[in-house]
Amino acid sequence: MKRLIKNFQKTKDKKQKEGGLQKPLRESLYISAFPKSGSTYIVLVANQILKYSRENFIYDYLGEQDLYAPILEANAHKNTISKHHTLATKPNVALFKEYKINPVVLTRNLPDVVVSLRDHIEKTLQWPHFEVPKDFGEWEEEKQFDLLIDLALPWYIFFYVSWINVSREKELKTKFVRYEDFYMNKASTIKEIIEFWGRECSLKAVEESMVSVNELSNKKNRINKAVMDRGRQSLSEAQQKRIIKLTTYYSDVDFSPIL
Repeated sequence: MKRLIKNFQKTKDKKQKEGGLQKPLRESLYISAFPKSGSTYIVLVANQILKYSRENFIYDYLGEQDLYAPILEANAHKNTISKHHTLATKPNVALFKEYKINPVVLTRNLPDVVVSLRDHIEKTLQWPHFEVPKDFGEWEEEKQFDLLIDLALPWYIFFYVSWINVSREKELKTKFVRYEDFYMNKASTIKEIIEFWGRECSLKAVEESMVSVNELSNKKNRINKAVMDRGRQSLSEAQQKRIIKLTTYYSDVDFSPIL
């Protein structure tokens, strides 16, 4: 990794002296997603069709909200497809622009996010946006949900608001996709995503790719329980109201797609 950073800086300095950074020669297809929203599955299905190189454009998975410029530069010469949980911060947007990446933004209903996160964190006791208590798995379910509403959901709201603002200001060409719409019609949603990326694709090709991906192990295709409205069924009325309250600080943003 140190060699990659050193080589990147040398290349960057040289290109700046020559009159500017090299523009990417190929295409980078990218999904910026809420965690636990189906992004791995979508990328696997899409890439069965596109046959691009799957790459990670981050330094480490515990810092997955930020793009890593040396890796972007190292892969600028080839067609790539990737997905991360990237915030639309100014540094990230600048890199998306520089490497001509038009991201798909994948979101999910926040109450369902809380329940899905609990299932994940209970097994791993690890999350990049806060320190998970070591005895989290021993807590009552209600207390687990309370912690996730208080400590995890603010990051999701930051993610959503940052991408809404970028979309409004037309800084990047983006496509928002709701997990709920994907869940209801997976094949047509993936077809729309591939077409947004400028590639023609038949519904039959997507369906055949889905069959292939569905045959992979759960560890590889990352298919979760995918049960709709788990949040409304599992969270108390008071907890659901607290989620809504978190969104009221941004009066100019419509949160209805994720509530």
